Amino acid sequence: MEKEPNNKPFPIDAVIPWVDGNDPVHQEKLRDYVLSQGDAVEMPHSSFFREVGEIDYCVKSILIYAPFIRNIFIVTDAQTPNIIQESEEWSAHYREKIKIIDHTDIYKDYEEALPTFNSISIEAMLHRIPGLAEHCIYFNDDFFLIKPTQSSHWFENGFPVLRGQWTSFPDKVWYKKLKKKWFPQKALRPSFKQMQIHAASLAGFEDCYFRCFHSPRPIRKSTIDNFLTDRPELLSSQVQHQLRHVSQYFACSLAWHLEIKNSTAITTPKLGVVEIFNPHKRSYWQLQKKLNRVLVKKDVFSIAIQSLDRVDEKKLKLFIDWLNRITDFDFQVAPDTHQ
Repeated sequence: MEKEPNNKPFPIDAVIPWVDGNDPVHQEKLRDYVLSQGDAVEMPHSSFFREVGEIDYCVKSILIYAPFIRNIFIVTDAQTPNIIQESEEWSAHYREKIKIIDHTDIYKDYEEALPTFNSISIEAMLHRIPGLAEHCIYFNDDFFLIKPTQSSHWFENGFPVLRGQWTSFPDKVWYKKLKKKWFPQKALRPSFKQMQIHAASLAGFEDCYFRCFHSPRPIRKSTIDNFLTDRPELLSSQVQHQLRHVSQYFACSLAWHLEIKNSTAITTPKLGVVEIFNPHKRSYWQLQKKLNRVLVKKDVFSIAIQSLDRVDEKKLKLFIDWLNRITDFDFQVAPDTHQ
């Protein structure tokens, strides 16, 4: 266990929001919601929700490469990933770490915002998971650990280790200001970057933000909880959007900027992650080369692979075979008997 500044050990949990977009019940809920809104919203791209079993590999990678994790909370809407059934054959040490949390568990007093199809809204509520440790790490289901990590990779002396880079606000960059002045502007969209900028602004930053990437993110629950307790209208506004909206903030980024502002974080430009975006647009050989290189990079301990549902069968097999290799582990055997 990591230790607090007073040398007292503390637990660390992992949290993974997840949805099975292939589920007909989910599809019907989404369709009904979009139809009920008329022209106010558009049907989101199906890739936001489709999955090809990534959650199973995400969970296994945490169990293998972050053995200090106490609980792995999978947050979902009345769904159960295959990993739950598979784990019935495992040692209790691993099986009992996995917990299913329903949206209704974290949306207490905000039930009118359900059902929701908005991961940004859901992430803003993750600090409300019953029994969640003060120190936790947020994963997406397409994040995978690939090498052993220690608690100190994520927290040092109780403070979160934030991996990213300082980036200027767009309106502080001269050529972006010129572009905005001389060229017609498209309407803002709820992009990952825009929601980080909004989060930084909420925390009081005016010129730049600490940009996070697609990798696991350590958080202290009380940091975000205390901030939102004093601003209930902010959380209410955030969760009312059942699909992504330009007015929303990225909860992890908000927590990070609050920690930076309070001098209670360690920032580092060492990202520790390799990102693979739009693999369906890359050649098979490019992807194979990238996967082969990942494991030999000493400073990389995680990988993010987005939109696996959009690749062809040959590429999918490449990824699945690779994920099977990095998660090849006997979970039926308790850790004290592993050779």
